[in-house]
Amino acid sequence: MKRCSGAAEVLRYRLDTKATTERHWAGAAMNTENPYQSPTANVVTDTQLTVKQPRRVAMGRGSNWIAAGWRYFAANPGPWIGAAVVWLLISSVGSLIPVVSIAINVITPVFMGGLIAGCVDQDDGRPFRFDHLFSGFRDQFGPLAVLGLIQLGLFIGLVLALGIVVAGVLFAAGYADIFDNPNLIYDSGALLAVLLVTLIGLLVAMPIVMAMWFAPALVVHGKKAPVEALLLSFRGCMKNVMPFLPYGLLLLLLGVFGVATAFLGAMVVMPITVASIYVGYKDIFLYDQGVLGHD
Repeated sequence: MKRCSGAAEVLRYRLDTKATTERHWAGAAMNTENPYQSPTANVVTDTQLTVKQPRRVAMGRGSNWIAAGWRYFAANPGPWIGAAVVWLLISSVGSLIPVVSIAINVITPVFMGGLIAGCVDQDDGRPFRFDHLFSGFRDQFGPLAVLGLIQLGLFIGLVLALGIVVAGVLFAAGYADIFDNPNLIYDSGALLAVLLVTLIGLLVAMPIVMAMWFAPALVVHGKKAPVEALLLSFRGCMKNVMPFLPYGLLLLLLGVFGVATAFLGAMVVMPITVASIYVGYKDIFLYDQGVLGHD
């Protein structure tokens, strides 16, 4: 009896050991992570970076946005020039027709969003394509069009307000008959009043421009709602007034170059400007430390 009992204990032990071993190897097979494998770094691409609250960057970064924008253009100049030509033609011809001009103002952020999407693709190793110009009509069209409607409404409100102010100033200055006698506008006092109100209007328009500057990028890449994108863009610009000084000056010089070359230079200036906006967006909102080293 003792011999049979001992044999049974040995058999039970062997069966338990076999079951334990099978469970161990089954668990190891389910665990895909090799504990002896060397650790690997997680490579984060630009499309994986998330939008943060805008940060303040150094003054010199503004001029570097232009240089980085040139590199985006130089990587695929043909499609960029083609997109610029079509956009300029649409804008120029459309501005001659009042109703179409209004529509162009609404869909300008849609075109802008498509070009920003092209920059994102370049960051991901894909080339910029001509049809990126129209990709905003396929993706994020609603939010981008809402940006255009808000922009249009703000500028219409600004123009109406300025018109009321100009009329009030001219009446107060003794030019009440200016609408009956338009030649009075050439009087030095009237010209000074109109110039002063125009300058005030430009200052008032700046917050609208600031709110719109990064908004398409925040909608297309950051997936932000239109109003949130406008507020973030405005805060980003306000925090970076100093970088915008050299950046704005360089954009102004590029604009003069585009006009001086009978708008031929605009085919290069427009792509660089769009790409520089995207670079500035990455620098301020994505905290992208490699933003100025894009190849």
